[in-house]
Amino acid sequence: MKNKSFDLSRLLPYLGPSVALAVLFLLGFGFGGTQGGMIGYFVVFFILAVYFVLMAKAPLFGKNAENGLDLLYAIPLLVFCVFGSLNQFYGGTFGGIASGLLLLFGLLGAFLSGYFLRNKGIMKAKYAVYAVLAGLALLVFVNLVANLASYPLFYSYNFGNYVYFYEGIPHLIGNESQFLYGFGLMPMSMDYAVFPAIVLSSGLGMLFYIDPKKNDLKSHGLYEFIAVAVFGAIGWLFLVSMVEIKGMVLSLLIIAASAFYRFAKLSKKPSKAAVGTFLAVVGILIAFFLFVIANAVFEPSFLQEGFLGKIFNSGYLLPINQTISTLFNGGTYRDATAGQVILSILFGASSEGTTTYGVTSPISVLDISNFAFEFQVLLEGGFLAFIGLVLLVLFSVRTIRRNMVEGKEDPGKAGISILLVAILLTATFYYDSLPFAVTRYSSSAYLSPLQNSVYPLIALFLLGFVYQRNDVEEKDIEEEEPEEEIKEDGSDVLEVQ
Repeated sequence: MKNKSFDLSRLLPYLGPSVALAVLFLLGFGFGGTQGGMIGYFVVFFILAVYFVLMAKAPLFGKNAENGLDLLYAIPLLVFCVFGSLNQFYGGTFGGIASGLLLLFGLLGAFLSGYFLRNKGIMKAKYAVYAVLAGLALLVFVNLVANLASYPLFYSYNFGNYVYFYEGIPHLIGNESQFLYGFGLMPMSMDYAVFPAIVLSSGLGMLFYIDPKKNDLKSHGLYEFIAVAVFGAIGWLFLVSMVEIKGMVLSLLIIAASAFYRFAKLSKKPSKAAVGTFLAVVGILIAFFLFVIANAVFEPSFLQEGFLGKIFNSGYLLPINQTISTLFNGGTYRDATAGQVILSILFGASSEGTTTYGVTSPISVLDISNFAFEFQVLLEGGFLAFIGLVLLVLFSVRTIRRNMVEGKEDPGKAGISILLVAILLTATFYYDSLPFAVTRYSSSAYLSPLQNSVYPLIALFLLGFVYQRNDVEEKDIEEEEPEEEIKEDGSDVLEVQ
């Protein structure tokens, strides 16, 4: 018999997708925690991006780049990543610069990894979705079991006003939940604990796009339907056991929107009415934000008192006011120079900064915890990072909508859009940078929205995966589909729709 040598080079095309899926699962599970463990993820995504760029051997920008990045789209992405990573918050020390560079390479690496996997036809969208959902499901399931073992059922509702004392400090039982952080369980804030459960439960919207009767070499509809249903059920069990009404409403809204896009007859290109409505909403939000800035900086009496005072100084807006006030005061409650104010507004506050807005004595910026992820980015990275993030989100709306419509043919595309919307909305209402229940007001308890969170990496990877150029015509995309349909090798890994 003739001995056949095994060629390792045949495994190279499978190496990148396999590593990417493993990393997505570990990110969803939160493996290693979000303080020291994030460095490994940044390095892996950077290496993956370099690997895919070298494998692709194609230009990334310009019209000569096949399905390359739109430069207009890349500008807010770069601005957000650069100024969100390299800013005043961690200072100009070697350690601060090094950690900022690692974060920058990790964020860009996550986007580029997803971009090359999708646009170069290496992996199907649904595998990225299932990897994230599986990781989230395992995390939420562990947290659910830990809570049932530590507290009575529905404790946050039945005993929400009860307190216990730790080192002489009272803590509300209803404000915390057992959470698998790193390699151990610890009490975390309820907002932090329900975040993955809301994203996971929202994944049930993908069920509208999966045909359980479609079972062949390329699709296992029944098994995929069951898997997504089980993952979503775990998320809902956690939300119900925590009696998290707001989280359940948010999840239901995302599921309802998913059903609308599945059954409504919508074209891939939005109508003029839809575009006009979208721009009107954006205009209203911008106008509201300008009033928030005016309230935080000048504190006019008509925004400080009466009905408007209750709105613009509510519990949700108070930390946003503190953030903006800090930036416009140069990061200090004392007199700051014009240079300090400009640097603070553009590049964020220093971690040693203080504010007096809404409090009787100065507090550290590390004690400011916005409920909205976007404004914690504003605190750390300044208006440059914040504007980059907002423009990136606005530019991504078209991509998310288009993939929801195309999800009728490819459930994976809809699944990614659902996850992106769920992560964005949950981060807007459930973010917490001080989640440790018993060390909440210790400076070591602060978690950065980018340095110490898995969700920006997951979101950027998924966003890169479904990204499409603005100047690619629909006919160009539609012409490619028949070529994929005539494949008969039964491959289910190195094929994308």
